[in-house]
Amino acid sequence: MPGARISRPTVGDIALTLDVAVVVVAGTAGAAHWHAGPAARGLSPSELVWLVACALPLVLRRSFPLVVLAVTGALAFGYYASGLPGGPAIVAPTVALITLAYLRGPVVAGVAGGVLSIAVIIEVLLKGDDAGTLDPRLLGFVLWVMVAVSFGTVGRLRQA
Repeated sequence: MPGARISRPTVGDIALTLDVAVVVVAGTAGAAHWHAGPAARGLSPSELVWLVACALPLVLRRSFPLVVLAVTGALAFGYYASGLPGGPAIVAPTVALITLAYLRGPVVAGVAGGVLSIAVIIEVLLKGDDAGTLDPRLLGFVLWVMVAVSFGTVGRLRQA
């Protein structure tokens, strides 16, 4: 891609990636334990690897913000759709979306977030809803995307 600038990950990039991985793994393990009660179990090795994989692309978020959003979004989406214990896997694509808005602007990030939102809505519609209505948590997801784009845009404007 012309004009693409590939930068080496900094210590800050690595630290942020590790922080997100810890939040995602610890939050999911805690949520799984809390929801399961006495029947609680730890995360399986495959669940642990999947959750860490959600965060690892963040180390390259400044060089490839759109690709990192796509990868972290797909991994988190796949994790949630698989029915594994819920948790904060959405933190990884959120950080990627904030970075995308910061580096590429609100239009690119808004379109990417919109595509991500549409994919989630389609998945919910295809999966079906036991109550026979559209899952109201989807509104929360769309708002989450809007807030992430807003945060990145505010950072971009402050930097300018």
